[in-house]
Formats: sequence, C-alpha cells, structure tokens
Amino acid sequence: MSISLRVKFFSHWSNHSEEHRERPMDTQTHPAAKEFYKYTFKELCQERGEALALEKVAMYQQPIYQHLNCTLLATYQNPSPAPEPSLLSQVVSVFYAPATNTTWQKQMPLHNVVNLIRSEVFKHETNVLRATPKNTTGKRKDCPNSIYKRTNFSYATFSGTFTYRDDKGLAKHSGLICIDIDHLGERLEEVRAKIIEDLATVVCFISPNGDGLKVLYEMDISKHSQYDWYEGYRQYLARSFGLEMGKLDSSCKNVSRACFLPHDPNIFVNPHFVTK
Repeated sequence: MSISLRVKFFSHWSNHSEEHRERPMDTQTHPAAKEFYKYTFKELCQERGEALALEKVAMYQQPIYQHLNCTLLATYQNPSPAPEPSLLSQVVSVFYAPATNTTWQKQMPLHNVVNLIRSEVFKHETNVLRATPKNTTGKRKDCPNSIYKRTNFSYATFSGTFTYRDDKGLAKHSGLICIDIDHLGERLEEVRAKIIEDLATVVCFISPNGDGLKVLYEMDISKHSQYDWYEGYRQYLARSFGLEMGKLDSSCKNVSRACFLPHDPNIFVNPHFVTK
C-alpha cells in the first residue's frame, strides 16, 4: 500500500471513529437506557429503591453504554457533598428560672430559642421587668429590677450545651459567642440598625431591660480561646460602631455565661447563617 493510500485510509478510519464516539446512545435500541439514564442516583433510589438503582449503575458501567451521557452513573460516582449544618441548627442549653438553677434545663437548636424570643412566651416577664425600678445607688444586684430578673427569667448558654452551668460542665461548644452591650439609651435603635446591617452578625435582640443589645457571633474554639474571641469582638464593636468599651460588658467572657431570654418580636437573624 502506498504512503498516500495509507494516509487516506487512516484519515478515513479516524474520521469514522470520531463520528462513532460522538454519536449518542440509541435509546430505541436500548430500552433500559431510555428508561433510567436521565435519573439521578438519589431520584432513582427514592422512586424505585436502592437495589434497583445499584443494578442500573452496574449496567451502565458496561462498555456498551460508555458513550451514553448517563446522569445516573455521574451522580453515583460524584455524589453531592452533604451541606454543613447552619449556625441556627447548633444546639444550646436553656435553663429554667431562677438563675440559681444550674441543672434543670432543655437543650434545643438556636432557631428554637429565636422562635421563643420572637413569640410571646417571655412577654409578661419582660413587661414586668421594664416597669420595675432600678436603684441608682447601692449594689446593682440588690435592686428590685435585678432580683426580679434573676428570679423569673429563663436563660440560655449560647456557647454550647452543658451538663450543669459551669465552665467545667461544657459538653459541646456551639461555635457561637454572645456579646452584651449595655445602657445604650437613646442610641439603641441607631446602634441596632448598624449591627443588623453588619454581615458578621448572626443574631441580634434587645436585652430584657430594653436599653441594651445581645449580639451573637460565630467563633471557632479550636483557633482561639473564649476570652480572646470575646475581647476581639468587644474591640470590633467599639471600633466599628463608635461604642465606649465601658458599654461592652467585660464580665460575660466565660463560656458558661448566662443570657436571660426576653421578648423581642423583632429579633434579627442573618439569613446568610440560616443556610451556611
């Protein structure tokens, strides 16, 4: 065979092979392919059962089906990764009143706590507290307002679940930290509006007394201590929103810190963290 003839032959054979590779599977010839190849593996499991789905996967792995654009096989070999749980699904401990109770509790995801605050469950206690006078002199903990709050308010430990409320009783960290902003007075709505626009804010609600804010942020206990995260967010809030450090409660930095739960129908939840 001459060189030119061989070139023509191999050129013709190559073109024929390319056409063959690009030709789609004839689903009329292969009725099983017509029936199942467009399913995802999950869809076929749900509709016809896992046993049949695995049987069809094995079938499509045969050479006769290699040219078929098979969704079933692709989704079986490359399953979608499981989504990470959102911060709103993280579980925290909610302790029943009074504050001296450190064991009687219920564990629930954060979104349930948000719903409790938004509902009217704590409305009566919140209204009574805000009508109860505060002492302007003497020890803060001895004033009627503080006594009522400690006696009647349930509270959450937003940084995790606890066997009993003490730093040593931490069972599992939630990846959340609660920052307490006190005594905002006339600046309350202004500061709240700025904080809920901040992408770092997870949840924000008005404190039981009505003159401060509770702000939840994300944290990673494996990277820094609870103390360092708290101090970092205090400085961030002071710098970003023009707050005095004195209004950012420095006594709430321990992991088992209690946060009394008020009624706030306008509690803010950052939608970014709902699906994260």
